[in-house]
Amino acid sequence: MRLLHAAGGAGKTRLGLQWARERPNHGGQSAAGFIAGALTPENVATLAAAHADLVLDYAESRPHLADLLRALATRAQQKIPGHLRLLLLARGDGDWWSNLTAADDAIGALLADGPAPLALPPVPPEDRAAQFHHAGACFQRLRGWPAPPTAPT
Repeated sequence: MRLLHAAGGAGKTRLGLQWARERPNHGGQSAAGFIAGALTPENVATLAAAHADLVLDYAESRPHLADLLRALATRAQQKIPGHLRLLLLARGDGDWWSNLTAADDAIGALLADGPAPLALPPVPPEDRAAQFHHAGACFQRLRGWPAPPTAPT
């Protein structure tokens, strides 16, 4: 599991979409995508048992996120076979993240074993076009795709 956070409009959702798109190409995963709709007590068990790579956008506003993480921690502690990668996207890692990590020992251990939250740095408006073209050139080299001709407006 990984928390990726940044201000609104920084590209978190777009990055999550690309990550989910590429997941089936790595490790033979058959399911990848965004968790649609609300987290509920009824779907937490299903999600925790999934063999998938999932993205949860607006993680800081999901009321049953602690339930999902607790179920994942239990699964990890019991060494239940399977594989679930979870990318959490949020606008920050403030009090909600601190409260979540302190919610109980199982969640705290799960989060402590994973990578630290990653903050995307802001891109100043005057640098957006240059960053866009730089990213396009990188994709061109790595994927053999043509670089985008112009920056979005």
